[in-house]
Amino acid sequence: MRGYRQAFEAARYAATRGPHPQEEAPQDDPTPSCLATALLLLWAHGGISATAVQHLALQAVLDGVHHQEVTELAGLGTFGAHKSNIGRDIMRLMELENIKIPKPVSMSVPMRDTRTNKVQETVVHCYEPDLLLQGIAAYDDFELQMRTDLVEGFWESVHEDDPKWMYFAMEFDMPNDDLRRTIPLFLHGDKVNYESDDSTMVWHVGSLLSQGQSLISGHMLASIPAKATVSGNDNDTWLPIWQEKIVPGFRRCMQGRCADGSLIHPAGWKFVIWVLTGDHEHFSNCLGMPHWSSKQFCWECHADKGGPITGLTFINGTSGCQRRDVTDEVEGRRSQHPVFTLPGVTRHSIAHDALHVLFNKGVLAHVLGSALHSWCWPRIGRQAHRPEAILANIWQRIKELYAQHAVAGTRLANLHLKMFVDPNAPFRQPPFLKTKAGETKHLLPIVACIAHERDDGSPEAGRLCIVLDAMVALTKLFDEAAMVPSATDSQQAKSYMKTFLTEAQWLRDFAAAQDRKLWHIVPKFHMAEHMVEQFEHLNCSAVWTFKSEDFVGRVAKVAHSVSFGVAARLLSQKIMAKYRVLLHLLYTRKVNDDCDE
Repeated sequence: MRGYRQAFEAARYAATRGPHPQEEAPQDDPTPSCLATALLLLWAHGGISATAVQHLALQAVLDGVHHQEVTELAGLGTFGAHKSNIGRDIMRLMELENIKIPKPVSMSVPMRDTRTNKVQETVVHCYEPDLLLQGIAAYDDFELQMRTDLVEGFWESVHEDDPKWMYFAMEFDMPNDDLRRTIPLFLHGDKVNYESDDSTMVWHVGSLLSQGQSLISGHMLASIPAKATVSGNDNDTWLPIWQEKIVPGFRRCMQGRCADGSLIHPAGWKFVIWVLTGDHEHFSNCLGMPHWSSKQFCWECHADKGGPITGLTFINGTSGCQRRDVTDEVEGRRSQHPVFTLPGVTRHSIAHDALHVLFNKGVLAHVLGSALHSWCWPRIGRQAHRPEAILANIWQRIKELYAQHAVAGTRLANLHLKMFVDPNAPFRQPPFLKTKAGETKHLLPIVACIAHERDDGSPEAGRLCIVLDAMVALTKLFDEAAMVPSATDSQQAKSYMKTFLTEAQWLRDFAAAQDRKLWHIVPKFHMAEHMVEQFEHLNCSAVWTFKSEDFVGRVAKVAHSVSFGVAARLLSQKIMAKYRVLLHLLYTRKVNDDCDE
């Protein structure tokens, strides 16, 4: 048996000249190495370091693996002797693969040095949408990932009275033949923590029709740490990026050609932004829409917290607010953000996101929190059973119903009082259930079953059952309806929401009469009403951000993996360089879906 040094020398020889003379020459294998693919994807996703890639590849070579890709990885950094060079060597190695994704463009913008707090010109990297899409179009999977086979059917199903279509047809004269070659896009923005004390703003775009995993369905335009950005009249980090790179790129996407006149795709595909997605903080802080805490908080209607119609009181299931008509945007955009200078992009392009309106810190967080509170504290003062014991019984029943209903989605791991109330002061604040969006979505029908089991015939219990049943039916309709729902589905959705808001208002008034802080109504109840109005023209499940939230979470891992020792104002250069390699690997390396996490 040969010793370690002999094996090491054999590995070095195999990496540079082929197998050692004493070793049997391996068969030529043009297929990519599964091991190398897994290591590279783990590294590109931010799962392991470049040093770990080299170390694991070297161990494989020492065990007798002679695939060329593995030996090349084993030889990085002079076989690990110079660890600081391994990351650089991987990037150089990847360049030999003929990456078709273009390199990000660079530009100088004002940014803050987080160490000195001074604002200075700094080079950032980002993508122009037309160049990014042109690079993606060079790969074989472009039409499959963009679902170009669904484009013609999508435009045929769009309603003529859809405000998005009305503005688009009014501001951009596109022949019907071109429309059949036009892919509708979503544009999503969100901040995500890549470190405990800093977040990065991520903008990405993708086909509205795509059904693939998040990193294939969406494509990142830019990612810049929040601490390093500045805003204001004199200095602004994002404004020049939008005005000089992103918006002009989207204008070229609408024409189907890049700045040099070349086609984005050989078949002549064009691209238009159809929806803007994100949460309400994003719509307010980035897109310039009214904030939920302001008096006039809604961009869809004239609701005014300080006026006679607040938008937060529902009579017969409606807020009674006067909607803003189409001419409101024709006369002038509600926001000055550069994206609204694009033809057809208006406030109507903003999609109310069911993930945030209903599931994550949304309407259901208040409803389910109040339901649990009313069961644990059926009355104020002393009671026969301790709240902890009641909740333990409820949790046991939840687990049983999870199994009976074969809930395959995200489940709660546990349920404690502190998840919806302060156990030391349970009546001080309205209850609010703190769960993830997926957990809330799959918990809803389970809690509805428990509500029926615990129905004691009281008016409050009966109304709670109606509230939960209406929301269960609505979310089921979102899952089952077509991308552009039928008239019947649209009317059904409005009926469910009307029932929900009517009974939620009754429960709120009932609790107020008893001086109990339950069944709290917040601006998201109002937005839920508008969300169902949008459902008439586009299914909420087509624009909810489950996939986009996953995308920005993955980008956060990439950002974290390249952030060590890098100033925040320079981080975009590292993020975009690694993301380019990741995107190339996703388009060229076919692996099991579970292997690229």
